[in-house]
Amino acid sequence: MFADVKPELKIDEMRPGIFKIDDSGLSNAFLVLGEEKACLIDTANGLNDIGAAVKNLTDKPLIVINTHGHPDHILGNACFEHVYLNHADWELAKSFISQPEVEAISREHGWTFPEFTDINEGDVFDLGGRKLEAYALPGHSDGGIMLLCPEERLLFTGDAINHHLWLHAPWNISVEECMEELEKKMFLMDKADYILHGHAGDYDDISLMQYLLDALKEIVEGKTDEDFERKGGPIEKAMCHMYKVDENKKFACYESLILYQKDNVRKKK
Repeated sequence: MFADVKPELKIDEMRPGIFKIDDSGLSNAFLVLGEEKACLIDTANGLNDIGAAVKNLTDKPLIVINTHGHPDHILGNACFEHVYLNHADWELAKSFISQPEVEAISREHGWTFPEFTDINEGDVFDLGGRKLEAYALPGHSDGGIMLLCPEERLLFTGDAINHHLWLHAPWNISVEECMEELEKKMFLMDKADYILHGHAGDYDDISLMQYLLDALKEIVEGKTDEDFERKGGPIEKAMCHMYKVDENKKFACYESLILYQKDNVRKKK
């Protein structure tokens, strides 16, 4: 699944008690420490022993939450005994865990993936001095969950809000439905200053939410896009909608895109 990738964990303390764990340059997990507990947001690719890395950073009781069910966010689950994931993504996640390559590696290392526990919008995890509030955002996957840390004014978005939003898979809802779901969550712009997403090199200004929403609206309104082709990828052909963010604000990158299928723009009546 991740052939020819050199396994390596890179850990950066983004601010006191909040760590970004970069798994081999492919995806990030985030560790948030409270006074009493810790929370690991996503477990990355399973290319490294993320469990050992977390133990080196904290000995506090640990909560593990998957933002969604894609392999680059869940395959490290085998390092833990208990993991939260929204039920809408359970079958999707299990389809990746049951792939022959993953099963072979699991047998080799003696790994056992834990059963999932459901997480839903409105759930709150009190770490002591820091809380994480769950908000649902379907689109990139049906069970996408974002986590707001109100004390830090940080929004952890997984892949639901990032610079390269993938909406071109067979399981994705329509662009129009994704737009409507994001509109429901725009109040979070008043509760957070920055975003940390699953592929972030750095913080992104919270206004990325507005730029992404505007770009989704442009697609729904019929703005012409170019065909996109990526050789060797699981989904090679799609439409690509490019958009930009304000270079005067803090963003990890300035050119952004949405990938989608031409016949999946409008929601089915």
